[in-house]
Amino acid sequence: MAGPTDLFNLAAEWLAVCTAAVASAPGGPISYSFVSPGSPPLDCPMIVVWAGGPVEAATQPLTPPLSPGFRADKYDSYDLVNLLCCVVRCSPVGDDRGNAPSAAEYEAAAQATMGDVWAIWNWTRQRKREGALFPSTHDRELFLEPAYPLPIQGGLAGWQIPIRVQLDGYPA
Repeated sequence: MAGPTDLFNLAAEWLAVCTAAVASAPGGPISYSFVSPGSPPLDCPMIVVWAGGPVEAATQPLTPPLSPGFRADKYDSYDLVNLLCCVVRCSPVGDDRGNAPSAAEYEAAAQATMGDVWAIWNWTRQRKREGALFPSTHDRELFLEPAYPLPIQGGLAGWQIPIRVQLDGYPA
């Protein structure tokens, strides 16, 4: 039955897919993973998923100009929730004498972190197509948004991967 825990359950479901995807990537599994109440402090290695705010999808009618403001009262609407996955690995740091890491060390970190984002992207899409991710309805909308790398600093490197997914409301 639908209820107030739906958003958490959706985030936990995607976290399980992200964790399995990363385990298949060149950097290997990451055991420290959780659903966070918001953007967490970063540690390495870690996988964390959290929710952004819900939004209303752009549905008809779009005209006259104020019609979208009346969707809740007069029309059907679709709610989308934003979920973010952050996957973090340790990155090379300079030594005590101020020498930068080698190019090979940076490339090893790049291979691991780029493998993570590509695995999550593909596993998310494939599990959705199979009906194994967000299976309450096969017609549930899923938008894979552009992923972006974290700034490399403090021995951390990784990616944030945002998605938007349809989540039906519940009787309140």
